[in-house]
Order: sequence, then C-alpha cells, then structure tokens
Amino acid sequence: MDDADDSSRVIAEAVRARRQFLYGTGSVAATLVGLVALVLFVFYFAGSGIVEIAPSPSVMGNYSRWAVVTDVPACKHIPREVYSKNGTMADAAVATMLCMGVVHPHASGIGGGFVALHYHSLTKRARVLIATESAPRSARRENFTDSKALRSGWKSIGTPSALYGYYALLSELGTRYRWDKLFDVAHYKASEGVEVDEALADAIKYLSDQIKAEDSLKPIFWNAHTKDLFRQGQLLRNPPLSRTLKQLADTSFRSFYTLQAGGNRSLAGVLLDDLRIGDAKGTGAAAGKSSTYGTSSLVTAADLDDYQPVWKDALRTTISGSPERELVVFTAPPPTSGAVLSHILGVMNAKRLRDDPALKNRYALTLANMHYMAESFKYALAKRSSLGDDDYVDIRKVLEGSIFVRLHGVCGLWDLMSRSYRFGSLRMSKQTGVLFNNALGDFSDLEVATRVMGGGSVNIVSESDASRANSMAPFKRPLTSLSPTLVLGPRKSLLALAGAGGLRIPTSLAQVAIRVLWEKKDIKQAIDYPRIHTDVLTGSIEYEPLMPEKLMQKLNQKNHTLEKQATEYGVHAQYSFVTGLTFVDGLIQTNYDYRSKVGGSDGDPPLNLTQCTPLGACTSSPFP
Repeated sequence: MDDADDSSRVIAEAVRARRQFLYGTGSVAATLVGLVALVLFVFYFAGSGIVEIAPSPSVMGNYSRWAVVTDVPACKHIPREVYSKNGTMADAAVATMLCMGVVHPHASGIGGGFVALHYHSLTKRARVLIATESAPRSARRENFTDSKALRSGWKSIGTPSALYGYYALLSELGTRYRWDKLFDVAHYKASEGVEVDEALADAIKYLSDQIKAEDSLKPIFWNAHTKDLFRQGQLLRNPPLSRTLKQLADTSFRSFYTLQAGGNRSLAGVLLDDLRIGDAKGTGAAAGKSSTYGTSSLVTAADLDDYQPVWKDALRTTISGSPERELVVFTAPPPTSGAVLSHILGVMNAKRLRDDPALKNRYALTLANMHYMAESFKYALAKRSSLGDDDYVDIRKVLEGSIFVRLHGVCGLWDLMSRSYRFGSLRMSKQTGVLFNNALGDFSDLEVATRVMGGGSVNIVSESDASRANSMAPFKRPLTSLSPTLVLGPRKSLLALAGAGGLRIPTSLAQVAIRVLWEKKDIKQAIDYPRIHTDVLTGSIEYEPLMPEKLMQKLNQKNHTLEKQATEYGVHAQYSFVTGLTFVDGLIQTNYDYRSKVGGSDGDPPLNLTQCTPLGACTSSPFP
C-alpha cells in the first residue's frame, strides 16, 4: 500500500491502540537539576545515500551533578552562584528568570508569564505550574471588531502573572535564599546596563519602526549618543525597571499586584496609572474603530489582585513496545501545547512498532518516516484548535484521541518564559520600565482549522469547537505553544526539552526527541538537524534550507506542497529555537539552538573530557 494512502490509517491505529502503550513511570537520578527556558557530523538518509551536515558552532556542555542551559548566556552563571550559597532549585530558577527579563526584554520579563515543569525523582511525580497571563474580567471577544487590536497595543495586554508564578515556585519547591537577594543580578543589570547581544539587536532592528513610533518604548531603546536605536555591543540601561526591581526586592511580590490603602503607593498603583493612560497621543479615534473599550488597557486593580497561578498534573504518555524499553513522556497540559507533541510522538511510535515490532533495527528518518511525520504534524496541529484552558472547556475527548492520560497523584525543573510576540504588546509602563505582554492575541479568531488531504479540504475541527475551546472569556488563559517536556528512559536516563517559536515549538521538540530517543543522536546532533514544519491552514510543508533538496523533492512526490524557509536565522525568519539536555550513564549533556544565535550552559562540575571535540561532542553512550 502506498505510504500516502496509509498514513491516516496508522494515525487511527495509534489512537485506538493508545492503552497498550501505558506502563508505569520511570526514574531519574535525584542529583540532576535542569533549567530549560546548544561534534559530530549529522547524517541524513536520502534514498540509498547518506548526506552529511556540518556541525553548527554551538557548544555542547558536559556535566555530572547539575546543569543549566538557556538562550540568554548572560544569565547562565546565576544557578552556580545560588547553589554556592545553599539556594534551592526554585531560588535558581527565579533569579535566572528575573535576569532573563532584563537581558532579553523582547522575549521575557515580569510583564508576562511562564510555564514550569517539575519532576521529583524520589516520588516520581511530575507537575506543571501554569503561570501564564489571563484575560481581564472585562475582556469579551465580541467587543473587538478588529483582531488587529489584539496583536499589539494597550488593549492586547493580559494580566501579568510572572511574579505570582515566582512566588508559587518558591512556596511549593522551597527556598533558602533571602527574597531581596534573588533580585541582585537583575537589578544590577537594569541599573548598570546590559550589552545588547545579537538576539536583542535583531529584535530591535526587526521592529525599529514600531519602537520609534511608540512613546513608551523609544526612551529605553533609543541611544542618545548615536541618535539611533541600540545596536549589538552597545550598553542598554533601564533605570525605571531598576527602581521597580529594587522596590520589589525591598517589599514583596504583592507590591506589584495590590493597592495600598494609604501611605506610599505600591507598584500596582503606578502600573495602573500607566495602563489607564493608554494611547494618550490622540490616537483614540483610530483605535476606537476596532474596539468598544477605547485606548487604555482592560487590566484593573481587581485583575491584578485576583490572579492565581495553578499547579496541574503533567500529561503522561508511554511509548515504545515493551516495559523494559519503555519511554515515559511528561509534558505540560492545556492551555499549553504539550498535547500536540504527545500526539506526534504517539503516531510516530505506532508507525515504528508496525514496521519493526521487535525493535531490532535502529530507527532512521527515511523518506517514508518523514512523510508520516509530516502527516502527523498536520493532524496534531489541526487538533490543537480544539484545545484551550481546561478550567473553562471540557477537552477530555481531545486528549483521549491524542494518546495521553493524566498522571494522577501528585529533580528537575524546566521553565519557559514567553511574550506572545517580540516585545509583546509594544507598550511599556514609563514609570516602572515594565514591558507588557499581548496575551489576548493568543485567543482564537474563530478560524476554522483545515488541511489539504486527498486533493480536498477536510475540516478537522468545526468552527464552533475551535471558537469555544480558545475563545476569549474573563479570567481565561489563552492557548499557548509552550511545551516543556521530560522523557524518562531505561537506566535512569533522561531527556529534557523546551523551545520558543509559536506553532513550531511542538513540531521542533518532536523532531529533536525522535532523533535523540530513536536515532540515538546526541543532543547537539539532534538540535542541529534541519527541521520541517506544517502550515495548519494550507497544509504545506516548510523546510529549513539545510534540509537535503533530494529528500524534499521525493517528499514532494508524495503530494506534499513544499516551501523553503529563508536562509537567515533569527527574528527576521520564522524559526523555532530549542534548548535541551540529556542524562545518560552519569553524564549530563546540554545544548542551545544555534538558530537563536546566542545561548550557553553551565553546570557542576564541568567535565573536560579528553575524548571531546572543541564543540563539546564526547564519546558517550546514546540514549538507551
């Protein structure tokens, strides 16, 4: 039977056979700590030949006790300092995220939110902290007549939740660090300045016109000496944010969210002043055409005071064919997109077991497997439209059809911070230096998810389902593509992954996971590999320029519409970035994605193995 005709049947078989792949949890060494927010030649099987891909310049870290990997290299040293002063994993995570918000304000910060996955090796329990932004109590989709109003501007801002999340991490996982000391590095960098790295410089350049036109942003990102926006290598300061961080350090996270009855005003009062002012430059008439709310933010004092982060059980999937070779996947539940990743891995595992029931042969992403992967991407991303905040929508049927179950009953920690888009809402509080999110833009626009199959357009999700699952509602959290993931394997082995890049996050993580778990590549090889992605609305396959053209031509012959991505990496192109680590036979290996242009890792103790290459690739055991 032709692969193209057979792919839908395998997907259906995977769904029906879900229960036969469910086994008990694995275990992991208790000393391993990971914070996730990158040699050898890489090989591709194209027909009967092998295509070599040169290694990227990213360096793989090698450690034995603990490790951190991040795409913000200026913050990678913080866990070492925290641990040296008897701090906890949560202390290290919070201090690192505070630093990241200062160094990479376009991608993270206290004006947004985050997701964290925590696994405890002794209890074998995996839980996820959902600390993403929520819709204000007055937010209703019918009041927005133009979806552009949700993409940027004051009305796109959701209730900032990061600081609530930091406190929840410290409360649940423990702290041995003084609250004010957690802010030291972030406060210093905001006050004395950070060197603009390539990633931030690219983001500033990409949105230069918008930054210059926005009164709340330009004062921070405009270099008065050069009479231009900041560029790579220049020193950027944010004095208002420095004062904000100092006030938070001297008081409590509550100062950001709760109005004081009298005396000195809290940060919440100052924030609300700026949120109420909105676009006060006379742009109200134009903005009023797209909304019944005017030009100020919807966030109120009650919204700030009432927000609550939530701990949820991780989604759990078991893949592979036998208990002794099982892989247990933990990922984040809705409103994240961990379910999409789990579905893809389940479908690919079903195909793998059908082709090789005894798992005697080493897996390879051959043409046939690449075709099935592309089909699984299309289906899983279309099903994503039925996901949403499960505090508001019953999505059990969607989860059951996607080959996962919850881990009932409730050490590593993987954090992901994100603004919905670069520089979020493109609005900053002038008095506090806090750059706000644009979380309301992540709610559904009532679009119907379709894909092209067999020459026709097939609705995977009805319009009513899509709008109900991720429609805007007061206090609701919008669907996010963040998908922190942990895989436990035999011999206490571990794979941890996280990524950035919107809808490309789950498909990127799936490809990296497959290459580590089944192709037996190291973490750097797996992240370096060129990747493919799917446009869920058109069904076309986008592929990175380093992907072998011969392989793509053969994929095109299987009725896939192909589109080559731009050569330039970074914010100018729609690339996804992955950070990851593996733990196998006592060796932790870390890698950041060269596509992000910046990144780094740290750990204790660093292993200067003589058998390692300059890029960090070492002679080590593959994932079992």
